[in-house]
This record gives sequence, structure tokens and C-alpha cells, in this order.
Amino acid sequence: SDQPKNARTQALLALVYVVTVAIFALQVLIALPAAYALAKLRFLGRDALFALVVFCILIPPQATAIPVFLLLHKLGALDSYAALVLPFTISVFGIFLMRQFFKTVPDDLIDAARMDGISEFGIVWRVMLPTAIPAVT
Repeated sequence: SDQPKNARTQALLALVYVVTVAIFALQVLIALPAAYALAKLRFLGRDALFALVVFCILIPPQATAIPVFLLLHKLGALDSYAALVLPFTISVFGIFLMRQFFKTVPDDLIDAARMDGISEFGIVWRVMLPTAIPAVT
């Protein structure tokens, strides 16, 4: 009697692990470039966009639960892994946290990477991500 129960528990834990890793990977994939742009790139509307990110932190998840449910229902994604992962892919707190961390990274490091010919996306993944490992984990 213990074996089937133990197998079900292990299967459930494996599924929870898969969902958690997927959410984490997607949050990093979205938050790092967004935070880098808000911290180090200069463009029109950057401050307004950052203010929008800070404002979105104030929105409680309960306020978006029903609209997200209706959206996933219309997409036919209920009872799927997408319904567990998609609502958590964009973390405005993650963007805010990474932006604040990236503000502390010296501009000389980024300028050196640009002089070496690394693209902006290359800078995000090959320069900023390794420096941000303490903030990401």
C-alpha cells in the first residue's frame, strides 16, 4: 500500500519541480533584459516605463486572478502546465530587483564589453547575468 502512494508523491514532486523550473527560467529570460534596459540604456520614456513597473508592484495578485482565468479559459489552456506557468512568467518585482542591482554595476564594464564588440543581448547574458547570480538566486 505504501508503494503506490510513494510513487504518486514522487510523480507529483517531479511535476512541481518542472513547473517551478519553467517559471524561474521564464522570469529570468524576461526580467534580465528588461532590467538591463531600464538600468543601463538611455531611451525616451525609460523613467515612465520604470514608474509603470513600480506601479504594477502595487497591484495585488488577487486583482488579476479572474481576468487571467478568463484569458486562459478563452485560450483553452485551463488544466494544462501553461495555466500554471504563464501567469507567473512576468515578475515586476524581479524586474525591479534586477534593475536596482544593475544600477550598481559599473558602466565601464559595459563599455568594455561594447568595445569588444558584444551586442546588447550579449552583454545581458555574457556580462550582466554572471554578475547578477547573487541577485538571481
